[in-house]
Amino acid sequence: MASNWISADVMTPAVNTGLSGGCDKAWFGWPCSPELDKLRAEWMRATDPARRKQIAEQIQVVAYDEVPYVPWGQYMQPTAYRKNVRGVLRFPATILWNISLEA
Repeated sequence: MASNWISADVMTPAVNTGLSGGCDKAWFGWPCSPELDKLRAEWMRATDPARRKQIAEQIQVVAYDEVPYVPWGQYMQPTAYRKNVRGVLRFPATILWNISLEA
């Protein structure tokens, strides 16, 4: 079971596992919601931003009605670096390249 997700894991209906309604194909414990799966597939196929927004709003209506998961909160992970660390890239997940130490 997932205990947390980073923002990149839930930022679109395409990748938000909590909105999966895959029934017997879903991860154990996830709900069966053919409507959510249909809307997510429509969202992924849509190329027009206005249509995607409309589908996302429909997904929200179904999700609020069916409650496929309950987020228990959110937190910000504090990060600190020594003064001589350079090149840290801002990204939703930890990436350890482009980093150097200044003498």
